[in-house]
Amino acid sequence: MKSTLFSSLTILAGLMVSTGAHASVLADHINDGFSADNGAYWGVDDVGWFYTPASGYDLIGINTEFSIPNLTVVQNRTVTVVLYQGDTPAAGGTLLGSFQFDSSLAEGTLGGGTFASPITLTAGQQYFVGFEDVGPLSSTPNLDDLGVNFTGDSGAAFLSTAQFDTSTCATPHSFGCEDAAHDWLSQPILQFLAPDPIPTSTPDPSTVLLLGSGLAAVALRVRRRRGQA
Repeated sequence: MKSTLFSSLTILAGLMVSTGAHASVLADHINDGFSADNGAYWGVDDVGWFYTPASGYDLIGINTEFSIPNLTVVQNRTVTVVLYQGDTPAAGGTLLGSFQFDSSLAEGTLGGGTFASPITLTAGQQYFVGFEDVGPLSSTPNLDDLGVNFTGDSGAAFLSTAQFDTSTCATPHSFGCEDAAHDWLSQPILQFLAPDPIPTSTPDPSTVLLLGSGLAAVALRVRRRRGQA
């Protein structure tokens, strides 16, 4: 009888699972089949690129990949990802959202984080994706640096020219400077993730009532057997 009661409770619990959780699916990607350039590390404070989706979707997260540069001591740090609509903040772009993640999640592998809630992207609309605080934590070359998140591969796709900040160029987090050359800095590694809702499993009221009646009957039989004993 205990097994019957346990089975009934298990079924009821399974039917009443919350539907608030979300998994994610790949909505768009740029150069995620290439490895980051392990011959370079970031000397700028912030870096980012313009992105225009060909199709609209709800953006929930962004992944990238930082290299583990040769002969360099990598110092993990908190990286902030920002998304602006229209342009960079220095040029009047509108902030749509941001999130933070530990750089170790994306060093030598694809990793990143998610926004607090999905952001609807429109096909043909220009957005700016920025990574803040990627710069070196030490003035000593090859010490406390973070690898770059572009490929430097001749077969990789080009995005926009890189927008960046340094201590001698613009103010922090404004992305007010631009790489003059459309070169390997224009080959970022990016994945754009969309939410994949878990199918609802909330039971209809009649199912709950039916299960409730069944559990009550099981409980009665348990009590009767105990009374007869």
